[in-house]
Amino acid sequence: MIEFLLFLWPSVLYIFFRRKSLGVSRARAHVGLRWGSWQAAGLSLVLFPVLLGIGYLGIRLVPTASLTLPGVVLVQGVSGAAILRAVGEEIFFRGFLGGLFLRRWGLWGGNTLQAALFLVPHLVLLSVDVHLWPILPVQFLSGWILGAVRYRSGSIIECSILHAAVNVGIGLLAG
Repeated sequence: MIEFLLFLWPSVLYIFFRRKSLGVSRARAHVGLRWGSWQAAGLSLVLFPVLLGIGYLGIRLVPTASLTLPGVVLVQGVSGAAILRAVGEEIFFRGFLGGLFLRRWGLWGGNTLQAALFLVPHLVLLSVDVHLWPILPVQFLSGWILGAVRYRSGSIIECSILHAAVNVGIGLLAG
């Protein structure tokens, strides 16, 4: 819950401070807090098995002994914490950072930068065990794909649902 709130604050502050110059509706849109389109929802449905497969492959490339070490947590099934973590990451990385970077540098530059920044907190996995490295390219690629959905839809709603569903799906498959 604390992680979710930390990820939420930059967007809340952005909306608060930009509400007079942009208006609340436009400030919310800048951080992706608006409804997307049916096309983006359809794209998310198509991308779900792709991201699930990539994530599952990443987990399977890690030695089983590494996955049972203290500090390695796999999402096991549906949990409120797993869903909040995914939504929080989407609010911050695709909503706040993605919104800023995509407006400034477009899909390729801005999205690559937000995906690289999304990877940074996941680098902590290497301090637990270097054999967890196969998860890192998966994190980057997933961050990039979710950013592309954000770019296309202008919304983090589809990204949040997709991210949470993939996390839960991988937890169920790997568990």
